[in-house]
Formats: sequence, structure tokens, C-alpha cells
Amino acid sequence: MYRFIKVRVRAALIILALSDFAVCLASVLLAIYIRFDGQSLDTIESIESPILTGVVFGMVIPPSIAAMGLYQSHFRGSLHAILLRTVAGFFCGCAVLATLYYLFPALNLGRGALGLAMGIAFFFIAMLHAFFFKYLERHETRVRVLVLGTGNHAASINRRMRRKSDRRRFRLIGFIILPGESERIVDGDLILEHSNQDLLQLCKEHKIDEIVTAADAGTTALPVEQLLEARFRGVRITDIVTFHEREQRKLPIELFNCDSLIYADGFGNRWFWDYVKRCVDVIVSAIVFIFVWPIILLTAISIVIEDGKDQPILYRQTRVGRNGRKFMVLKFRSMRTDAEASGVAQWATESDSRITRVGNIIRQLRIDELPQLFNVLTGDMSLVGPRPERPYFVEKLSIEVPHYEKRHTVLPGITGWAQINYPYGRSLSDSMRKQEFDLYYIKNRSLFLDFLILLQTTEVVLFKSGQAR
Repeated sequence: MYRFIKVRVRAALIILALSDFAVCLASVLLAIYIRFDGQSLDTIESIESPILTGVVFGMVIPPSIAAMGLYQSHFRGSLHAILLRTVAGFFCGCAVLATLYYLFPALNLGRGALGLAMGIAFFFIAMLHAFFFKYLERHETRVRVLVLGTGNHAASINRRMRRKSDRRRFRLIGFIILPGESERIVDGDLILEHSNQDLLQLCKEHKIDEIVTAADAGTTALPVEQLLEARFRGVRITDIVTFHEREQRKLPIELFNCDSLIYADGFGNRWFWDYVKRCVDVIVSAIVFIFVWPIILLTAISIVIEDGKDQPILYRQTRVGRNGRKFMVLKFRSMRTDAEASGVAQWATESDSRITRVGNIIRQLRIDELPQLFNVLTGDMSLVGPRPERPYFVEKLSIEVPHYEKRHTVLPGITGWAQINYPYGRSLSDSMRKQEFDLYYIKNRSLFLDFLILLQTTEVVLFKSGQAR
């Protein structure tokens, strides 16, 4: 696991991305060789720079398939799902390449060579990713983890990470009872017998790579000397909150206290990056608007046809933004105008009867969010950030959800880490789970993480893959 611009990235995923790039570059060169009957690269006049063209090809295709979720270690799809997402990724990549070839004719590969390169790259990348996800299932590739503690904190690993895809990076060897533990929640079959003096020997016997400290509050102090000895012998020592943050990409709010947040890395005042992010928001929003204005116009016409010209097209609603400042969020109206005739704010539910036919379609495709590009341009929102909530729910959730007000330290976003990792929030419980993802984003926010979120938003829209993880 490597930390790249505040985002932890698995070494295997880095190798996979570099392998995809190499495959793309080789595919272009091989396609040119076949298309031009083995001519030397410097003698082909129709392609000014085959190497540069191959590099551009390799810089477009991997991000395109990344947008389909094929660089996520928790991906649980079958071979059919991998092929489907690879096709979608190559389709998007082809559209991007066509745009680049139009803007920069010197990069043009030609239809024949481009088709060959696409076919060759598709075959090898699809096989490479199928092998990769199969490889992640093998026990010998995982970090061997030993947990100190058998109480509630220790049991959170089995409670929160039940699926195989949750444990592709580590293999849980067992738990150790700590002196003074009042209750043992962990299954007894998973508890390893030991004496207080042989922790290092236990690590050697079971080939432990990492020890996770998971003592509940009030438990007798950890065996610091033994942990220090194990650390000097190369065993990684990690606390339970950091372990969950790394493996689940969220902060479990029931496991940490204010002290752990005070001393935690992150949550910094990154004014320079905020300034750069604001510039990126404005530029990207303007570019996106240029491409999607026909969709915006078509949606407006559809709403008028269904509900009549006397009904509003846009839905304006007060939301709470950065530092608690209220603003009017813009969305295409997807519900009836009498959706809250009682005057009481309500959670949206699945198959909500208040949603119109056009509204159901634009909600599924996230088109109803497009008018928020204007909120981004005016500075009320960002492209990426926690979703802004209504004052009524903010007041309620600030009481019920720990640290809920911390989400207002950054600009709210059209999409966010919680949106791509969890379904649409419909209850207090959903808000608790989404808060864990929002805290992770606030703690680790960076332009690179924003880029990953924007890529994965494409996957969520196309494959409806936002789910509890």
C-alpha cells in the first residue's frame, strides 16, 4: 500500500495501471506494424509520431476503464461484468481519442490502425483484469493480520467486513485476549491461545505481517514493550480506526473519539489546494456545460411536455453550505409541485409516488443534478464534496449524528465520496453511514482524490454501483 497525494493506493493496482499503459502502447505499435505491412516507424508519413500517439492512447484508455470501476480492489463482478465494463471503458476512451484526434490531427492514428489497436488492447486488458481479480483472491498475496482484543472494537472487523471483496488485501489470522477485557464478543474459534510473554513468538509462528490494536475503552493497557519489540522486528502496528480507514475508505464514527481526531493526520487548512480546486471547478464546469447543454435543453422540454408550461422546470431549495452559510441549490424538478404540501420536510424513498415519470428517468441518470453546475460557477458548491442538506435535516442530524457539523468545513459538492460508495440516503441510519465516508473525504481531500471520485461517478451512473461498502 502506497500513499499517493494523500490517497492510499495498493501496489498491485499501480502495477496493473502500468501494465495497462504498456499494453496500450504495444498495441498501437503492433497495429501500425500490421496495418502498414511491417514498415519502419520513421517511414510512415501518415502518422507523424507513432510513439507519441501510443503514449496518448495509453493515457486515455486506462482512465476510461478506471471510470468503469476496474481499478477497485473491492470489485465483485464476474468475468461477464469485467468484459461489459471493459467494453464501456473502451467506448468512452474511443470518444475521447476521437476528440483529441480532431483537435490535434498530428496524433491521428487512422481508422484502420485505431481499430486494430482497440481490438488488440481490449483482448489483453480484459484478460489482464480477469487474472488480476482472480489473483487477489489468493491467500498468499494478502497481509496476515493479528488483532489484539476480543471486545466490541475487535469484533467490528467481522461485523463491518464480511464479504470476500472486503478482505482482498488482508487475511485475518486470529484475535488475542487482552488482560482486563470485561467481555468477549469475538467468536471463540478465532481466539488464539498465548501467554503475555510470547507475542513476538506468536507472530513468528503464524507469519504475522501486521498487528491491529483494538482495545475497548477501560481495557488494561496494551503490551507496549512486546509491541515495540515486534515493531523493531518488522511487524507493522496499526490501531483499529486507521485499519478501518485504510481498508474501508471511511472513518467508523462509533470507534473513535475526539482525541483521535485531534491528533489525526489530515483535516489541514490547504488554502493553496482550495484555490487550485476552485479554478478547476470553474474550468471543468464550463467545459461540461458546453457538452451537456443539449441534454439540459431536452430535459427542460420533457418536463414542460409532462407537467405543462405553467409548472416550474427548476426546483430551488435552501441548503446548508460551507461554514453553515445557506444558499439556493438548483435541480431539475423531478417531483410533483405538491410533494411537500404539508410543509414538513420528508426523506425521499425508493419508488416514491411523488416522483414524476420524467423525474424518475433523470434521477436514475443523475441528470437532475446538472443545473448545479451554476451553483459551482457561483461558488456555492464544488464539483466534489459532501452533499448539501436542508436546514431542517441539518438541525436534526447534528444532534443524532456524531461530528455531523464537520462536513460544513468544506464546500458541498455535486458528487462526493459518500455518493459513489453508498446508496441514496433515506433514513437516519443512512446518514450515519454516509457521514463516515464524508469524514474520510474531509480528512484526505486532495485533487487526486477528487479526480478518482469524478471517474467513479461515471461508473455509478452507468452501472448503479453506489452501495454500502
